[in-house]
Amino acid sequence: MEVRKVVTTLFDYERVFLENLNVLQDRYLQPLRTSGTLETGSSQFLFAIFDTLLLSCRKAVNKLQPATTAEDPFPYVIEVYSGNLFDAFQQYVQSFVEAQRSVSRAASDNDRLSLFLEIQRQNVHISLSELMRQPLEQLAFHVEILRKLQPSLTEMYSQSGGEHDDSIDIFNTLVKQWDQLNEIRVDIVKYLDNENKLMDIEAAFPHDHLRLMQFYERDFTDARIKKGKKKWSAPFKKVKLRRSSSLTGLDGNNTRLYVGAFDAHHLVRSMTIPRHLFLFSDLLIVGKPKPEQQYSLKAKIRFRDAWIVDTPAQAAVESPGHENKALLIGSPSHRNLVFHFETEEMKNKWYSDMQRYIANCKCPLGESEAAMQSVSVLTLFPGHMKKSDGSLSIERVACTDYTSVSQVIESVLSSISLTKHQPDDYVLYERTKKKLIKLQPYECPLPIVRHGFKMKLHDGKCPFILRHISSPQLTDEDLPQSLALHPMKRKDNTKTKVHYEMTRKSSSSSLFKKVSHAIKKTKAKKSPPTPLATHTQTPTSPTDNLYGRSLIATFLSPTDPPEPITTMLQVLYVHGPTTSGIFRKSANARLVRNVRESLNAGQEVDILSLPVLVVASSLKEYLRSIPNCLITSSLYDVITATNSIANTQTRCEKLRAIFTSKLSDHNLFLLRAIFAILARVAMNSEENQMTTHNLSVCIGASMLWPQRAEDVLSTKVSDMVQFVIEHHLDCLGDERLDIFDTEHLPQHDEGGEQGVDDDGDERVGDYSYDEDNVVREEGDDDDAEEEGEEEEEEEEEEEENTQNVGIMGGGLILRNTSTPQTIMNTSSSTTTSSTTGNLRTILGTVGSDFNLEI
Repeated sequence: MEVRKVVTTLFDYERVFLENLNVLQDRYLQPLRTSGTLETGSSQFLFAIFDTLLLSCRKAVNKLQPATTAEDPFPYVIEVYSGNLFDAFQQYVQSFVEAQRSVSRAASDNDRLSLFLEIQRQNVHISLSELMRQPLEQLAFHVEILRKLQPSLTEMYSQSGGEHDDSIDIFNTLVKQWDQLNEIRVDIVKYLDNENKLMDIEAAFPHDHLRLMQFYERDFTDARIKKGKKKWSAPFKKVKLRRSSSLTGLDGNNTRLYVGAFDAHHLVRSMTIPRHLFLFSDLLIVGKPKPEQQYSLKAKIRFRDAWIVDTPAQAAVESPGHENKALLIGSPSHRNLVFHFETEEMKNKWYSDMQRYIANCKCPLGESEAAMQSVSVLTLFPGHMKKSDGSLSIERVACTDYTSVSQVIESVLSSISLTKHQPDDYVLYERTKKKLIKLQPYECPLPIVRHGFKMKLHDGKCPFILRHISSPQLTDEDLPQSLALHPMKRKDNTKTKVHYEMTRKSSSSSLFKKVSHAIKKTKAKKSPPTPLATHTQTPTSPTDNLYGRSLIATFLSPTDPPEPITTMLQVLYVHGPTTSGIFRKSANARLVRNVRESLNAGQEVDILSLPVLVVASSLKEYLRSIPNCLITSSLYDVITATNSIANTQTRCEKLRAIFTSKLSDHNLFLLRAIFAILARVAMNSEENQMTTHNLSVCIGASMLWPQRAEDVLSTKVSDMVQFVIEHHLDCLGDERLDIFDTEHLPQHDEGGEQGVDDDGDERVGDYSYDEDNVVREEGDDDDAEEEGEEEEEEEEEEEENTQNVGIMGGGLILRNTSTPQTIMNTSSSTTTSSTTGNLRTILGTVGSDFNLEI
């Protein structure tokens, strides 16, 4: 009786599971298959594994139905679990991660697909990702059923006198096979849970790029030749990023595993600062607690280059009586961070965990890293060597990632026959390009060397200097001439400083730097055209809850949108045609989110200072947030029906009649403004690479969406939008839009790189996110290297450029270098924003044989 109950439960659950698979097939996969929305490779892969699983489950249900009433149900059960069902689940488990990844990638890149998935989720009350995880849950259920039936089958068949011994063996084999498959399922579930945790932690740092979903692979080169001059370069040239969520990472390799989080206090000069620490298998993140369970990044320590000390000496000085509750962890970027815990037991636990993970991360070494298992040390103390470049006593010391400063000093003393001297009587200094750093005995020189090469802190010469503790503090004057420091070149501050009022409030850079960057960019690429007007607009006025509200509620009048939206439209009207990939390229998601949050909070946002791509993405998000969309969804069938009209004039008249009669004045005005921008962009498609078809695909889903989910995947909307772009005056009328008059258009100032001030801080309006006390690590090292190269080039060329740029009472003078002829001389009354706005066009016209003087 117990066996029949279990079999009946198995049949009922399998039938429900089959119904869910049919829902998945009918409501999700079949529309995707019909529309061809997914890429060919991904779709075929995804459809194949579900087709196999669906067919196997149907057969299993048909075989289990007679087992519910049979006197001996085990033959049916054995047939089900030894048939195609096991092969189908095995294929699904092996392909699940890749299938889920393909759907996620497609949804993130395709607005229509993401909208379709959201509509279907609301209709069937279950998402595609949840349906895709149900086979994993069903697999666990099958394993549980087999384990319940195994004792009953053994008991029943053991009384048959050996007649069913083969059946017992077969069933035991099946249990082992399904158990092994279930172990893989458990690993996948843990893996996905870990990935979700990483995503949650990244979301808890809204103003920082943690890059937890990526791990790092290195490409090694020996040196670089740039501009005909050989510059010292580290063996680590580039860092390739790829997601840690690869299939090879299910066993824990090449995967960043979340270990846990804990509260601690950072000891700084006898003060305790609360910090929240996130421990991973390869790094430690130190965050500053913020409201609403958010954090700001304060340190990111990679265990590959880290060292850890139990009960450091600093703790005894800064927190006497509690040194047993403290530990020190450091890296080349964050040398000595001392953390104090509530209890000694908690400190011991996290110390042992971090020590284990540091050891695991230091074990694997690349070939080029293995070749660097030695460091150079210059012995420089009285009585041992003379200060002469011809007789430098440089020792090569073999070491590993574990080798500490004390061990390096001991090796050096041994190599120069000073074995009776104690390492504590000597000090090791790190020599960078600009300064000398005294190292602590527990620090690891080899990671410091690698970090110095990568960040261009070292010049390729001897990086360490050994000094006796009784000697005075080591200075640049004590070094041989060949190892002298190279301080950064300073600008000549004796010249008259001229202050200008810039359009962007948050900029703190000098006009010289702006002109220098403008000159370099004109040499590298074609200059954008001059804006239609040079009027400087003040930051937008506050507007509460701008997103997600109807146009009637936010417009001041049918032809007067909110000021932020008006400014966005004007910026895109002027600069959209000259921006490559406008409406297609993804902007900085954090900046776009901050724009929305700021405008909804009624805060001022300086739209003019934002990059054009950020403005375009913000406008698209605003359109998607309009209730019932810009072109109301109730008109979907009527509007898309015009696609079948062959005559162009008739089709335009039909669309114009629909727009003017069915849309409100507010919606119609905004629609005309949008299509006026799209038409201007399409006219300049050779430069911006955005044809009418590209524009319709990228922005159509933001203006009109259907009420039926299956219509989302069709091209009816994009076909209609493309036609309207090509005939926008005939479809929408040629009424004049005052917001695009030349006298109303603003002067847009992007301020250099996208979303970044000249001082390197990301900004939105008046916001400035300064990652204080955070030093770049790994993922940011490439950016730091490129910035370092640019700074070196600027320092090398600054003296030459300064000869061509001079201060002259606030005006700009352009002179021919070969003749004293003056091409342009702006008066001192000319505003800087106006002059710099025309700078690139001027330089692009006259060529590189002219100098610009200020």
